[in-house]
Amino acid sequence: FESSAAAIHEFRRHSPQIIVFYWCLDPLFPGLSSIASLDVDGYLTNSLEVAEELSKIAPSRFVPLAADVDEMAVTTPYNESGPYVYVGSALGVDTKRNLVQMLREAQNTSRGLEL
Repeated sequence: FESSAAAIHEFRRHSPQIIVFYWCLDPLFPGLSSIASLDVDGYLTNSLEVAEELSKIAPSRFVPLAADVDEMAVTTPYNESGPYVYVGSALGVDTKRNLVQMLREAQNTSRGLEL
């Protein structure tokens, strides 16, 4: 996250008129207080709750994310036999309240998930 702050600093140093927005997709990483400390002109987020919170610091807008169904259609057949792997930040176990429970539930499904 320090590299984001450093990059913003350099953008502003080289282009003082630049307008910088931070797209907040995960308010728990690195945390709203860290996100709020960035030298940005505004925030974009896919969470109404986070937009409301960040709007106390700088202009913020809720921008829902969506995928084009045709563009993102799966073209390969689904492999029911797995194996399946959870790929994500190890910090998620500490910051995502329901992650461990969801992974354990997935482990107990008919498709399984090895933990």
